[in-house]
Amino acid sequence: MRPVFSPGGKIASAAIAALLLSASLAPADAGIRASVSQNQVVQGEPFQLSIQVDGASGNAQPDLGPLAKDFTVEGTGQTSQTSIINGRTTVSHGWTVTLMPKASGKVEIPAIKVGSEESRPITVDVVDAASLPKTSLAQSGIEIDMQAPPGPYYVQQEIPVTVRITASGGLRSAQLSDLSGQDLVVTQRGEDKVSQVMRNGQPVNVIERDYMVKPQKSGSFTLGPLVLQGTVSDPNGRRSPFGDDFGFSQMRRQFGFSGFGGGMFDDFFAPTKTVTARSNAVKIDVAANPAGQSDWFLPAKAVDLKQSWHPDHPEFKVGEAVTRIVQIVALGASKEQLPDITFQDVDGASIYVDRVDDRSTDTDKGTAAIKQYSLSIVPTRGGTVTLPEIRVDWFDTAAGEQKTAVLPAQTIEVAGGAANASAPAPAAPAATAAQSGNKPPATQGNDLTTLARQADWRYAAGAAAAILLLLGLVVAMVRRRRTAASPAIAAATAAPVARTRRNAASAAETEARKREMRIAEAARAFREACRKGDASRAYHQFGLWTLAAGYDVSTDRSVAAGTLKKQLGILEARLFGGHASGSWKGGDLLAAFDAVASRGRKPAGAKREVAPLYPTGHDSGMIPA
Repeated sequence: MRPVFSPGGKIASAAIAALLLSASLAPADAGIRASVSQNQVVQGEPFQLSIQVDGASGNAQPDLGPLAKDFTVEGTGQTSQTSIINGRTTVSHGWTVTLMPKASGKVEIPAIKVGSEESRPITVDVVDAASLPKTSLAQSGIEIDMQAPPGPYYVQQEIPVTVRITASGGLRSAQLSDLSGQDLVVTQRGEDKVSQVMRNGQPVNVIERDYMVKPQKSGSFTLGPLVLQGTVSDPNGRRSPFGDDFGFSQMRRQFGFSGFGGGMFDDFFAPTKTVTARSNAVKIDVAANPAGQSDWFLPAKAVDLKQSWHPDHPEFKVGEAVTRIVQIVALGASKEQLPDITFQDVDGASIYVDRVDDRSTDTDKGTAAIKQYSLSIVPTRGGTVTLPEIRVDWFDTAAGEQKTAVLPAQTIEVAGGAANASAPAPAAPAATAAQSGNKPPATQGNDLTTLARQADWRYAAGAAAAILLLLGLVVAMVRRRRTAASPAIAAATAAPVARTRRNAASAAETEARKREMRIAEAARAFREACRKGDASRAYHQFGLWTLAAGYDVSTDRSVAAGTLKKQLGILEARLFGGHASGSWKGGDLLAAFDAVASRGRKPAGAKREVAPLYPTGHDSGMIPA
């Protein structure tokens, strides 16, 4: 009989194989290793901390709490790998933690616990980006250059700064740090400009971004460096997981997925790598206000004062208001920097400030700040009336000297001057009558008889006056009774009232017709200016149209108004930025205007307010090109 178990039997062999397999799958002692992607870290740039655990770790996760003291955890990723070598199974788990340092200097990454095990601490050197040279195109495939024109600069002056990003490879995604600084106001101007140029015989992509930096106090400031983090194509990276023979190459050739930057499947499976690039730093020195000015100060490239009347050629009459528009336009300044102008009554006219508008608009030469005063000029007498000149002091940042913009004095002729001049003088007061020889009758004596006669005469006169007053009251009562009793008399009394009402209605209707004519005339002139490509007149006539129609585009939230605002912005850039700036087209503005005006004579959002900003004669040299 064969024994049940024998070393050479099949059962024994199976048992030995099972024991060996279980021994190979037995969990090994877990070990933790921690490493960093770089020992020198730039402040403001992320880096990676890798944690590897060999052996079974169960469901334990790394405790990242101790990192919060000196680092910001930007994100985590997890991997797991199992390998069998010579019959031995190895299991490992890994975590990649993206960290951002909070301060510069020698910073320690503390021990990280995973279950009952922990890693060793690691020290990294966090340095200021300004102490490092900018990254070159050859180093990372991306180069950032930041430039500002040479000074001098002054407080509140606009300083244009241009950032140019050059990428030699396919830039898939990118994030640029913000340009900022203490006591600096930084605004981005316009959209990014993208182009392609040749460098060393190879095409490179260029992205330009423009900023305006406005220092709030004097001193030295350092801009940047800026840091860009992005992903670019990696020609040495791992290709498609399906390989070139999987069929996609044939599909690309058949369906034409082979354009610039790769086809659809290339974009999906193309290998990429993460890159970080730094720009240079720019130092600017800001001088104090010249001449020791500590109060209001207006640094600008150009400042001008303009005026216009509504209507264009008004007739001035006593007691009738005429609208005068006065504008301050400053190139290279913001609306908050524009001064306040005080208007006082003058000899022959009262002046009322109806409305003050201010705004800033971007041009290719900088920000154009506009402040507009809508005034009512009401003549109080006929003849010649002089409105005084208006002066605004400003500092020319290009020439480095103080200047003054002047709106010359205006002389107007008010109708009715001769008639008023020949009008009789007011009656002299009674105290001066004796001086002109018109003396009252002298008394004949002071005896009692004379006084009695005068008293009797005054008494009789008073009595007669009382009797006449009593008779007048009686007659009035009789007439009232007769009027109430007679419908004909009541109708005759009501006729003047009705006539007055009809006259008022007729006057209102006449004024409404005049208003409609003003709206139509302004619209006609605006359309004609757009068709002729006259930018200055188109802008001026649009302002007159809004004044007549009571329309305010800034309060209109419709889609059509949004298009009109965009076209007006292009027109403003054309006017305030100089002759060569802007891409204004009269046809585009006219189409946007018609879309708003066609909704009715008073479009949605209309208000009876003074027109928004409009200059006159800007193409005649208001702002130098």
